Amino acid sequence: MKKLYPFLSTALSAKQLRHLAAMAVILCFAVLLPVELFAQAPVISYATPQTYTVGTAISPLVPSNTGGAIATSITLASGAFTPAALAVDTAGNVYFVDLVQGVKKIPAAGGPPVSVGSGFSQPIGVGVDEAGNVYVADKGTHAIYKLLAGGGVVTVASGLGGLTAMAVDPAGDLFISDGSNTFSIPGTVNFQCNGCKPTAMTADGQGNGYFLSGANNSNLYEMLNITAVIPLHNPLDIAADLQGNIFYTALNSNLIKEIPFGGGIPVSFSSDIANPHTITVDKKGNIYVGSSGPTSVIQKFILVFILSIKHCRRA
Repeated sequence: MKKLYPFLSTALSAKQLRHLAAMAVILCFAVLLPVELFAQAPVISYATPQTYTVGTAISPLVPSNTGGAIATSITLASGAFTPAALAVDTAGNVYFVDLVQGVKKIPAAGGPPVSVGSGFSQPIGVGVDEAGNVYVADKGTHAIYKLLAGGGVVTVASGLGGLTAMAVDPAGDLFISDGSNTFSIPGTVNFQCNGCKPTAMTADGQGNGYFLSGANNSNLYEMLNITAVIPLHNPLDIAADLQGNIFYTALNSNLIKEIPFGGGIPVSFSSDIANPHTITVDKKGNIYVGSSGPTSVIQKFILVFILSIKHCRRA
């Protein structure tokens, strides 16, 4: 796989980057630090030397970061639910499958989760496309339903005996595993996986689908290049951002890990999540994690981007 952004892989859109660059030309000579979000650990430093005088107040130190981005978290929901799948739409509404209470939505404006759709027998997956349509994989009825943004429900796939996983890309292309095959709708991919049953799937913004399979679901496959297998340690769920970076949760680990687009050693970026299970990423690169326990939690990790300004002068 070719690195699309060899010097900068961030959650900022090309339009936002052009806007930042224009501002920098007017005000300063600016340098966007060539970091990869979560592909590097933060590198925090302070101006030195620091000299302190007894009896004199110390001004707060101002740190600088020349490493990877830093994420801050917000708790979106907590309570007695069991999150099994997560998705977020372009408006910031968060959808999740509760194994007990069905499909739920956390409104972008805040508030408690509300039910979405009805009549599902055993939902196991949820996804959204760029138009705001919501897709639900229902193992109990062997079907996938599309909840239209303007109202109404359409069955987009049926007869999926043994349905185990589903993913949706921004264009609305579906990636599905029915226990025998892993395929896409429209049917550009049909991978014979010899009886494996992927328990997690994801899709990036470039038409690529990924899934976990093998012993303990410990192998990560790219559907369009099934020879590219990446072994992982006890993964639970996976998510891909628009650039193709892959994030995953793992059993008995409080860490979220990233595999940079193009390959590389998985990098951990957070350790304050108790029992993380399901994971998704929005179009800005913010990460959402659902954890399970006596009190389950859904958190949003917001990225902090570092802009280095040098040689400033009046315009």
